[in-house]
Amino acid sequence: REVTSLSFPYGAYDNSVLERYQKAGYKSVFANVPVWNLFSHSGFLRGRVPVEPNDWSIEFWLKLRGGYDWLALSGYLRHQLLPALRSRRS
Repeated sequence: REVTSLSFPYGAYDNSVLERYQKAGYKSVFANVPVWNLFSHSGFLRGRVPVEPNDWSIEFWLKLRGGYDWLALSGYLRHQLLPALRSRRS
């Protein structure tokens, strides 16, 4: 079977990695954190929210319906904003 999607180990990626996988023909890649649609590279990068066996019913329901999407802010800060700030210091 053709492999069309990939999940990054430990969520480790940056823009250059995304470009390489897109050029390689992958249809989608997955981070280990929620991802804002605005920064999803036209749907290529998709986020995830962990679901645990001991989640409460309401917690599981919220995760399925996007109730934890606000966590995408931390992913954005970590993968987009912080590297840019660090490069300015150098």
